[in-house]
Formats: sequence, structure tokens, C-alpha cells
Amino acid sequence: MPVGAVEQHGPHLPLGVDGLINIEIINACRQNHSISTDVLVLPCFWVGRSEEHTAFPGSLTLSAATLQKMWFEVGQSVARAGLRKLIIFNSHGGQIQVMQIVARELRIAFGMFVVGASWFQLGMPENLVSDNERQHGFHAGDVETSMMLAIDKQLVDLAKVQNFQSLTQIEQAAMPILTSLGAAGFGWQAQDLNPHGACGDAGAATAEKGQHLIVHAGARLAALIDEAAHFPLSHLRSEGAVE
Repeated sequence: MPVGAVEQHGPHLPLGVDGLINIEIINACRQNHSISTDVLVLPCFWVGRSEEHTAFPGSLTLSAATLQKMWFEVGQSVARAGLRKLIIFNSHGGQIQVMQIVARELRIAFGMFVVGASWFQLGMPENLVSDNERQHGFHAGDVETSMMLAIDKQLVDLAKVQNFQSLTQIEQAAMPILTSLGAAGFGWQAQDLNPHGACGDAGAATAEKGQHLIVHAGARLAALIDEAAHFPLSHLRSEGAVE
């Protein structure tokens, strides 16, 4: 089940970045990698939870409660069709918690094995993106801009590309523990981190780098699918713990 978002990605990228990247990774997985099991791909959820981007026109959002209910009910439909395994494949950091909640709810309600996976947490090619960019460039920076250049360079406004430094990058020396996305994160909206609504060095992006990222993410997804396919459903026990 691909889940994306429709939200502002700085002044240089389109609103549909997350969904476009998600679909491209799935295509790379299907076309370039052999998978040892049959896989059904559900329609993409283009709109997600994007409340952190609502200061910028064009961003669409559902509440966490609405999104949770929608994803759960699609999972319920999958269970009703007789399928017991589902991967929620996510491309937007603002809804990871919703994904985790739905995965557990479907396990409890229908005995399903549900994996919640975000492509950007499955690892990236070595030495392709700087450590600084991996930490701070998580929205419309080098990574997403490179991937969009690989998908369709006409969707990238190169005249508006720049290094969008994040507040956490600027204040890193004063805030080594307190970050926007780390173990000690704080509640933020996109304009708090950068007034352009982007974080990262989009000026370092290239289409070649983006293609490497897409192929690598497709390979990681293929490997994840195989692991999920071989996960024994017998590990999901209906009884309580042995006393």
C-alpha cells in the first residue's frame, strides 16, 4: 500500500513529490529486481498527514485520526479478500507514527502481519549523500531534488534551487541533542526550520544521483518484500504469554 503526501516542497519542487517518488521506487522494484512471490500493489494514497506544511498554499492534509481510519479500513478490505500480509510503503516523514499505529491495529483486529516501512529509512548508497545532508536535508534538499530530476527534470524549477539550511543545522553546536527529527525532537512546522519550507542543499542535486537513489531504494524494497513473504504467520500467536 503506497502512501505519500501532497505538500509544499520548497519553491522549486511540485506538491506531489512524495507520491511520485513512492511510485517510481515501486516501479524500480518491479522492473529491475526478481521477487520470489506474487505482489499486489494497491492504489497510492496521494494525500496524507501534512499538517506541518499548512502555512504554504497547495498543501493538502488529513488529520491523523482520519488517515488512521482510512488506512485501517483499506487493510480491513485486504483481510476480507483473504490476504494476511501487507506492507505499508511510506514516503512522508510526517505520518510514520500513524503507519505504526495502523500496523498494530490490523494485527490485533485481523491477525495480519503488517510491515510499516518508509523508503528513506531503508538505507542509502554509501558515499552518495553527505552525512550532514542525511541528518538535516530531509525535505526538498539534495535527496528529493535529485530523485525528482531523475523522474522528470521539467518538474524542477532550477532557477529557485538553493541550499536551504535548516534551523537545526544552523543551531547544531548549541543543540546537539535537541533536533527536529531525532530521539529528542520537538513539534515544528516547516517554516520554523526554514522560511522557504525546505531543508537541505538542493543545489547539490543531480539526476544521476537521483537515479542511484531510486534503484537502491527499489532493491531494498524488493529485499523487504522477500523477507515479509517468508515471515511465518505462526509467529503471530492468538494465545497469551505462557506463565
